[in-house]
Amino acid sequence: ADLATSRGALAAVFALGVDGYRVANQLHRLTIHGESIAGSTGQLTLQRSGLIRRGMAWGQVIDGRLVVADNRFAGR
Repeated sequence: ADLATSRGALAAVFALGVDGYRVANQLHRLTIHGESIAGSTGQLTLQRSGLIRRGMAWGQVIDGRLVVADNRFAGR
């Protein structure tokens, strides 16, 4: 399979691989500084348990266009 681009049926797997690389490459930001990093699949944060939490932005399709929605309810 060709994973040279993030298009097609394997796009989600490609995004997970990119995020895995980002986590490994920026582990010091997650662990030492307690920061989160922007990933291809969402905002990535390291929890105390050692798990990576992914926060996603909410969107809404209006007149055929994707618009970033209000994030008030993102944690629910």
